[in-house]
Amino acid sequence: MVPRARQDAARKHPRGGFANKGPVIEEARELMLAAGLGRTQQAVFECLAAKPNALVRRADLLAVLKARSPHTIDSHIMEIRRKLRHHGQDAMIETVTGSGFILHLRSTAATR
Repeated sequence: MVPRARQDAARKHPRGGFANKGPVIEEARELMLAAGLGRTQQAVFECLAAKPNALVRRADLLAVLKARSPHTIDSHIMEIRRKLRHHGQDAMIETVTGSGFILHLRSTAATR
């Protein structure tokens, strides 16, 4: 069985970036470009943005990055937060202790 995060990653546009359109994806894309995220950080951010306002398990992120250590994920999340801090958005990634992370995007609240 293929992990859910890997399935989600496979649905991305072949050249990278997001396959879906809409206000949530546009907001995520704009933040990612403005923050100047690196390739690996983009992969983590895109995985989180694929399920906005929902828990993305740490194991799913490890599968997407093909990483062995959970500390790898922590390091990338820390760098993403640091870069987003310059745009006043560092609190948009919530850590759920022992489970994973939630990416909070404003556009999803407006569409519900």
